[in-house]
Amino acid sequence: MRVPHLTCGISRGSLEERCEVTSYVPSRLQAVMASTSPNQTRTLTKTSQRATESVNTSQRSVLVVEDHDDTRLMLRTMLEMRGGIVVVEAENGAMAIALATNVHVDLILMDTDLPELDGYTATSRIREYTPTHEIPIVMMSGHAEPAAQVRAFAAGCTEYLVKPFSLHGFDSMVNRYLYADKAKPARAV
Repeated sequence: MRVPHLTCGISRGSLEERCEVTSYVPSRLQAVMASTSPNQTRTLTKTSQRATESVNTSQRSVLVVEDHDDTRLMLRTMLEMRGGIVVVEAENGAMAIALATNVHVDLILMDTDLPELDGYTATSRIREYTPTHEIPIVMMSGHAEPAAQVRAFAAGCTEYLVKPFSLHGFDSMVNRYLYADKAKPARAV
């Protein structure tokens, strides 16, 4: 499996950062890159680089799908403070699908209310793609009502976590999905 590698540069005619995709990035990820804003492109760049770093190591990788910068930062910090976890980030459902189907991840934390493509639809589409069918997807939402949970499980999530959640509950969930086997199998590259 080839992992996407993206490089950043300054676009001609402006000081705005843009990122260029190298030639071996899968077409699905290239399509998402072409339709993203400069800020989303920078997020894809950072996350692909983090995922690239984790491929040949014993680190676990978690895809955090969240459109609010502060919540994404909090989740990334909570995961990285544990050590041995690389965080891959997506700001919307389309980015989540592209990353989940092109970059190895061990766990997906999916918000329900996302721009462009909501978390329910993104989860369903990720589940349709055979190689990602077994990745645990934990739906995170402020909607505590049973109907929201039923909809999330119908979309294919593995677990439903209501925001705000306790640090203990979050840690237990991460341990359950990332460390239950106590040893990470070797990855094919």
